[in-house]
Amino acid sequence: MNTLEAIHSRRTVHTWVPEPLPPGVLQVILEAGHQAPCHRKTWPWRFIVVGPETRERLVPLAAELAAAKAGIVVSDKVIEKVRAKILNAGGLVAVALKRCDDAFQAREDYAATSCAIQNMMLAATAAGLGSKWGTGKLTRHETAWNTLGVDSKREEVVGFLFLGTPARVPTIERPPLEHHISRLP
Repeated sequence: MNTLEAIHSRRTVHTWVPEPLPPGVLQVILEAGHQAPCHRKTWPWRFIVVGPETRERLVPLAAELAAAKAGIVVSDKVIEKVRAKILNAGGLVAVALKRCDDAFQAREDYAATSCAIQNMMLAATAAGLGSKWGTGKLTRHETAWNTLGVDSKREEVVGFLFLGTPARVPTIERPPLEHHISRLP
């Protein structure tokens, strides 16, 4: 698949066929992320490959947060829905960002890390996989950070990258490109 095909066909996937990633593909995806532009050469990202045991440890907290968001109590149904979301994807990568006290540099570092995530999503698409960059409350919860080995004084989690075989590929209708372009003489 060429680059433009990957860009135009990439979609955010929400449901997964519970099967492992093909051998070697996760390494290719991580390498693509590491090739992101970072003009100040700060390399602010850290990719945390989250295995099945750690994913299972995230389920109770994720269920609690999902129930709170919905205004309901945690139930077996909520737990199973969250478990499927976290465990069914063939791969899960938490993306951490080094903290920086300089506001401009912090903004540059976040942009570079976002580019790394996009590279990984495009590499997944090129490999015939689906992806999702999740930025929910789980990414901002101290307990999740502790589970992932993230020192909140030095780093923050900017997202979870879910990877795998989509159960369904969503369609999206975008507004016309011309709505987002300004042309100057």
